[in-house]
Amino acid sequence: MSTPHATFNRLRPPLAAGLLAVLAASGCQDHESRRAGAPAETEVLTRTPQEAPDGTAPVTLQALLLAELEAASLPGELSCAFIDGGQTLLLARGDAASSGPARGMVRVAGRMHTVTAPGGFDAMLHGTRFQGPGLVIEVMPVGPPVGRGESPPVPAELVVHEAGGATLQKVSGQWQCGP
Repeated sequence: MSTPHATFNRLRPPLAAGLLAVLAASGCQDHESRRAGAPAETEVLTRTPQEAPDGTAPVTLQALLLAELEAASLPGELSCAFIDGGQTLLLARGDAASSGPARGMVRVAGRMHTVTAPGGFDAMLHGTRFQGPGLVIEVMPVGPPVGRGESPPVPAELVVHEAGGATLQKVSGQWQCGP
């Protein structure tokens, strides 16, 4: 007799592959032509540029590459992604009904960084606050889900702060969580 957990564990690899396929497809769009006719949704604040934690370049999140998304080995059974114009800026995973942290990955100044948020997957569903090397990243839903289904995307704002609290970048996009 099969238990619900055994069934879920058999389905887990196809579900993870499905999420990667969605993220991959969203990253294969012609973003420049799409943005050319619309106002920019990304606001990089125009104060004195801050350096990255390693001292090399201004702190702004950059899109994760398809190869990085496919190779992501973040622990957790479910994931969330912040997507701006078809590009994934933050990918995080966590376990449901867990007090363990969710772990995510971001690209800053060309380098990959790991970020964490308390509370696992459940705490990420309605937005959360990630912390990493010299950074605090907040994801805040700003509207109802768009579409139907098990895990429709939610309009959201992503805000990057330096560890001291100054805001470095604001991005409007979509927060999508699920299998």
